[in-house]
Amino acid sequence: MPLAHAGELIGFVVLARPRAPHAIDWEDRDLLKAVSHQLAAYLAQHEAARTVSQAHQFQTFNQLSTFLMHDLRNLLAHQSLLVENAAQHKHNPVFVDEMIITIKASVQRMKRLMAQLQSGREAGRTRPTPVAEVIRQVVSACADRQPRPQFPPPSSGAGQWRVLVDPQAFAMVLTHILHNAQDATGKDGTIRVMLDLDARAGRVLVDVIDNGCGMSPQFIRERLFTPFDTTKSARGMGIGAYQTRAFARDHRGDVEVESRLGAGTRFRIWRLEREYRALQQTVQSPLDGFIATSRNMLDIVRLTEKVAPTRATILIHGETGTGKEIIADALHRLSGRGQGRFVAINCAAIPENLLESELFSYEKGA
Repeated sequence: MPLAHAGELIGFVVLARPRAPHAIDWEDRDLLKAVSHQLAAYLAQHEAARTVSQAHQFQTFNQLSTFLMHDLRNLLAHQSLLVENAAQHKHNPVFVDEMIITIKASVQRMKRLMAQLQSGREAGRTRPTPVAEVIRQVVSACADRQPRPQFPPPSSGAGQWRVLVDPQAFAMVLTHILHNAQDATGKDGTIRVMLDLDARAGRVLVDVIDNGCGMSPQFIRERLFTPFDTTKSARGMGIGAYQTRAFARDHRGDVEVESRLGAGTRFRIWRLEREYRALQQTVQSPLDGFIATSRNMLDIVRLTEKVAPTRATILIHGETGTGKEIIADALHRLSGRGQGRFVAINCAAIPENLLESELFSYEKGA
């Protein structure tokens, strides 16, 4: 019995001889015809779903390869510059120091890429990151191209601002923006990186301002943040701006672009500042070193601050590395005995018959 769909033979079904003699009539033929049509439709649908799944897998692989090539291209540019200048400046201690820093950063980035490929997700660690320090490092790394970006001293206190981000990811997106600004600006142009705080809206602002060729509103609206759409031909991958906006939105921020053709561009990254304020309060707190963002961990912090002034006996339990000793130290420092010493003891390492004498000393004859 043939299984045909849309005029194409998909398969066939072999009918066995019935156990009891039976003459096939028109009803049997209609039933077999309906069954064959249904089976053919299901098989065609299954084949189409398998084809779509394979297409999605290839698309994901191609996108991952493009992202990987984009990062490798940046790493290769840095290493190529070192090789070009090594022969001339190899006896210059300053050049050697800068070379070591660049190679170290490249190795860290390659390790990050390998971890991302192995795990299938972005690898990195979010931690309190000094914004100004990351900007200085990126500006210094991009000074090998013209025009050299400038980072004027930020406003009073801005050099100490910290935000909870992955510093390597932050440096990567800032590098993308600076490279795009350098590509769009002539060698005699200017590029400035500005750091400021919008106190009213509670936002940290990082601006990259150039006086290059600029962009049209239509380009910004329709193409700038479209992945794999590039105006650089073979030199570009079309994912730098896309990655930048994704990074900002992952950190509860966004990207704003102001540009005029022939006048230049202001590329702004901003993020909400509430985490920074909480961090600044934590730095002065006995809970310093314990960074909590989930609801459960924040409840633990609040409970610690609530019970510490009391004389209640407190048992802290949890898996290794979850911060039990930090909580215990915070309880001590917030209690009425906070001025005294806090001594952590590994009771599991002391034999049971020696625990009492180890903690409370031993008196002969007692």
